[in-house]
Amino acid sequence: MSKSKSRQPSRQASAASKSGSGGTTRMSANLSKTTTKVAVEDAPENTDKAEVTTATAEVTSSNKAADETSERAEKEGSTEKATKVLTSKATSKIAEDEASESAKKEASVAKTVKAAPAASGKLAPAKVTAKSVPNTPPLRPVPNTPAGVGGKAQSRDAAKYERRQVERQMRYLAERRRRRNRIVTILSIVLVLAILGGAGYFVYHQSTTPSSAPSKAAQGSYQEAIFNSTYPPVESVYCDQLEQSIEHIHVYVSMYINGQASPLPADIGIPQDSSGNATCFYWLHTHDTSGVIHIESPSTETFTFGQFRDEWDQQFVSLGFPPELLLNGWKIWINGKVYNSSLASIPFDAHNIITLAYNSPNVKPVTTYNWGSL
Repeated sequence: MSKSKSRQPSRQASAASKSGSGGTTRMSANLSKTTTKVAVEDAPENTDKAEVTTATAEVTSSNKAADETSERAEKEGSTEKATKVLTSKATSKIAEDEASESAKKEASVAKTVKAAPAASGKLAPAKVTAKSVPNTPPLRPVPNTPAGVGGKAQSRDAAKYERRQVERQMRYLAERRRRRNRIVTILSIVLVLAILGGAGYFVYHQSTTPSSAPSKAAQGSYQEAIFNSTYPPVESVYCDQLEQSIEHIHVYVSMYINGQASPLPADIGIPQDSSGNATCFYWLHTHDTSGVIHIESPSTETFTFGQFRDEWDQQFVSLGFPPELLLNGWKIWINGKVYNSSLASIPFDAHNIITLAYNSPNVKPVTTYNWGSL
């Protein structure tokens, strides 16, 4: 009996060695109690009651000491666990700080490599390896997050996002430049065409507009006494007793009204008495219906078709003055070239061939005339 009981403490001690520190202390206390109890039970029957009492007291004090030791061990075990937890948290915090610092260094190196000038030639990709911290989970990248947001390191996806944004901005600026250059080119072409068109029109107008004689005096500069009060001057054109010879030139006028030829009447500018004799001669007059106007004046002035028209309208309307001469819409040619001004401004230069057409679209200008001795 005593041998079997004595083996139980050794089995319990073996089990206690496999448990933790707290469990070891409690197991030691239980072992002590069990040992004391076996010792009391194994005491000889003839042992003195006093000795048994003493042994019991010793066993009781031993049990109390074992209980106190067990409580202290439990407290120490809880303190040790708390210390381990705090130590684990501190280790994890340090690992996270080191990983964050390593990631920041990597982002800084990546930015430095990216900002290097293109003229430096080949750029070796910078690789920064963060120190591995045991028992630390790897950092997860934050997708589509610009660098430096929230104090976090720039991830690979964030760098790609930033590059795409920069490329998109560059494409947008390039498209704006192309559009601006296209607009400038179109405006330049339009401006050049406008300038060329204006220059062509000016050259054409200059070539088709006959020049007036600049050497002649201005219209109406010459004055003289009125010879016949019945026929006063018209537009500074006088009616003299005889034809003058200082200025003696001729022009030819062919006129078409409503598609029909309308020749100039004879004796425009030459009034006659009842016997058919000329009473005076205006400086601008006709002798027949050939269309030749004679300019015979005592001064070299610049005369116009407007003066001849007014003279015909005011003093010789009975000779068949056409009212269309007072209207606009005439097409005028001088020596076969289009004249783009008014009837009144047509110059009377020597041997000018003047063609007038009103409401006559099929009329062709006269370009030649047999002047004979004129």
